This record gives sequence, C-alpha cells and structure tokens, in this order.
Amino acid sequence: MNKKVKANTTKRFHYDNVDGLKTHLYHYLLNYNFNLKLRAIGRKTPFEAVLQWYDKTPEIFIVNPIQLNVGLNSYLA
Repeated sequence: MNKKVKANTTKRFHYDNVDGLKTHLYHYLLNYNFNLKLRAIGRKTPFEAVLQWYDKTPEIFIVNPIQLNVGLNSYLA
C-alpha cells in the first residue's frame, strides 16, 4: 500500500507546501477506499467490506460505519 500511495502522489505531482500534499493524500485515500474494488476481499471496496462486517457482527463496532462516511458517497441509513 505504501508503494502505491507514494507512486500516485509524491512521485507523480509537485507540491508547493505540506498542506497541498496533505490535501491530495486525503483525496487519494478517499478515492481508494470508496472506488477501488480489491480482489483480496471479493471484488468489493474496503468500505463495502466494512459494511458487510457491520451487518454480520455489529457488536464489534463502536460506531456505525455509515455515520463516518463523508462527501458524495454518503449513504442514508
């Protein structure tokens, strides 16, 4: 994961300051978690996998993961 993040952020773009890097990294990780389907977890996004675990065993979670979602990917509970 570190190699993928580094290749897609710091090695591909130039940042004028640290805040620009932090902003781009935040947006990259949001995109990764909500859009990229991973073969290791059954062609689901990481967020979909968390929701599936929440449906199976909600007692292992402190907070409902749907409440932690931001932006356009927000689901209505």
